[in-house]
Amino acid sequence: MAEPISAAESKAAEEAGQNLNPEIHRVARRKRITIDLRGATNGEREPVTREEIFDLIRDVRDPEHEEATLEELRVARIEDVHVGESPPYVDVFFTPTIPHCSMATLIGLCLSVKLLRSLPSKFKLR
Repeated sequence: MAEPISAAESKAAEEAGQNLNPEIHRVARRKRITIDLRGATNGEREPVTREEIFDLIRDVRDPEHEEATLEELRVARIEDVHVGESPPYVDVFFTPTIPHCSMATLIGLCLSVKLLRSLPSKFKLR
């Protein structure tokens, strides 16, 4: 078991862009949503929803705290997912656990890659 860190060590880590003791929140598990990208029989499908997008990213692990997901750390929240249809776009905003998080760029890259691999190419990530 790791030894507790002192207040001075914690402050130094925070100034260096690290959060050694993040607050992990309990999350209610929702029914998994599957995006059917094949479309309906007439070639049309219902628009992608923010719930579908959030379901894709909710289980992404934090690169610094691999025991927790971005949802559990409240880095990613459904309220910060925005989807538009004309032209199709997805905006995902995230909030690092500390203001000068050294992993913010990596988190953004993880989210982008997950969405690029999961969504059709017609969607623009902004």
